[in-house]
Formats: sequence, C-alpha cells, structure tokens
Amino acid sequence: MRRSTLEIAAIKNYIEKLTKDVERYSKSITDNCNTIAKLQADNSYCNEMADRAEISIKALNAVLENEVS
Repeated sequence: MRRSTLEIAAIKNYIEKLTKDVERYSKSITDNCNTIAKLQADNSYCNEMADRAEISIKALNAVLENEVS
C-alpha cells in the first residue's frame, strides 16, 4: 500500500517532533546528571569538613581534659 503525500508529510512531521522531544529529554537528563554530580561533590566536601570538625573537637576535648586534670 502506497502512502499519500499528505500521510508521508504527517509521518515526517511526527518524526521531527519526536526527534525534538528526544533532544529535549536528553538535555534534561544531562542537566540532571550534572546537578547530581555537583551535589555529590558538595556532599563529599561537607562530609570532609564534618570529619575535620569532629577531629578538632576531639583534640580540643583532649586538651581540655589535660588542663582540668
């Protein structure tokens, strides 16, 4: 069965719309992945700072114990 010129044009337009949708979704996914990577990096930095703070608190507590005893 041969398709009419109108049917072919409609199919072509639909494919073009799908292509644009895929490009938009791809960009959105890329943006989301970049955001996740940044949040993971920020989280790693926060964890490192928390670890340093904990070490500092332990050191200060040790100094305080030595001063009191």
